Amino acid sequence: EIMSGSVKIKIEGLNSGKIVNALIEENVLIKNLKLKEKSAVFTLGKDNEIKLQQICKRYRKKHVVLSENNFIKGISAQIKYIESIVTDKYAKSKLESLYYLVHSSPSKSSDSVRFYENEIMRSISVLDESVANNNISDIIRISKEIEKLVNKRNFELKMMR
Repeated sequence: EIMSGSVKIKIEGLNSGKIVNALIEENVLIKNLKLKEKSAVFTLGKDNEIKLQQICKRYRKKHVVLSENNFIKGISAQIKYIESIVTDKYAKSKLESLYYLVHSSPSKSSDSVRFYENEIMRSISVLDESVANNNISDIIRISKEIEKLVNKRNFELKMMR
């Protein structure tokens, strides 16, 4: 399974500890917690961002995303691994160019590209199955689909600048 990445979060104010407790009560995995009297810094999975937003709203607090570049690192590593086990030369070259496209993509993310990122992760899972079944035509087809999704994601991010 592909991790959707993680985000480093900072919450300031007296209720920051209560927000962390509420996240824990909702079984949200929190890593690298640094809790001070008036602030909390921690890492959580991107898939828990909506829960965090709901809890912050309950306490009338805003959270700040400090970093979220694990998406690109994660899928780059996944594609590089898939490329390493494919034996067909054409499929391997498609995966290699896909890897370089992903690896050179903006690491910063945005809510406006979450759809593309989720589709990319879903497609990589399907690609992984095709590799396991040694279905070369599917590997090539899915690689092209992922390339289109990555280009759409990157274009959207560039338009936001």
